[in-house]
Amino acid sequence: MKNEAPRVVKILNVIIDQEYMQWLGEIKERYRNAQIKSAVKVNAEQLLFNGQLGCDLVMRKAEE
Repeated sequence: MKNEAPRVVKILNVIIDQEYMQWLGEIKERYRNAQIKSAVKVNAEQLLFNGQLGCDLVMRKAEE
C-alpha cells in the first residue's frame, strides 16, 4: 500500500434546508438525552456500590 496524503474535498453552493436543520437538531437532542441517561445509570450503580460497601464495613466492624 502506498501512503497518500489526505484529500480535501470542497463542496460549493450547498444549501441546507429547514428540514435538514430540524433533523440535525433532533439527532443532537437524542444524543444529549442518551448521555444524561447514561450518567444517571452510572450514578445509580455507584450509589448502590457505596451503600453495599458501607454495610460491609459496618458488619466487619461489628464482628471485631
